[in-house]
Amino acid sequence: MAWLDAGGCLDALAAGGFTLLMISAHAGRQQVVDSLLQRGASANLTSKHGGGALMFAVMMGHASIARRLLRAGADPEQKWDGDTALQLAKERGAATCVSVIEEHLAAELAAKEAAAEKVAGGATSEASAVPSAIVDAVSCGDMKAVMAWL
Repeated sequence: MAWLDAGGCLDALAAGGFTLLMISAHAGRQQVVDSLLQRGASANLTSKHGGGALMFAVMMGHASIARRLLRAGADPEQKWDGDTALQLAKERGAATCVSVIEEHLAAELAAKEAAAEKVAGGATSEASAVPSAIVDAVSCGDMKAVMAWL
């Protein structure tokens, strides 16, 4: 990663219109994906062709990378050619990716519902309610966003 240390742009598009994160997700390079995300690569950028890193991981059946991208804040509702990552996983027969995405969506929903119940049942003022953006960041594992809020 000396290139990055020398000032290279983490989310720059390489030849073909893909970021390093997209290329790594497509190729199944878990260590590179982890390193790029730790350095702040955006999990939601799309290539000039429309797909993002999550879509490329799902396309190739890389469930562990899809999980890591979702935890880093990749949007499971982002569409490529009209399909979400879940729809693409189902179309491709990528059962493990389907499970990963469905588990992520269920956890997000549960976290939002729990937060809504806490706010409705115990918050005494607007200032004491936890903003939904923090809940979303926590449920996605986006620690950078969480720490920025705290």
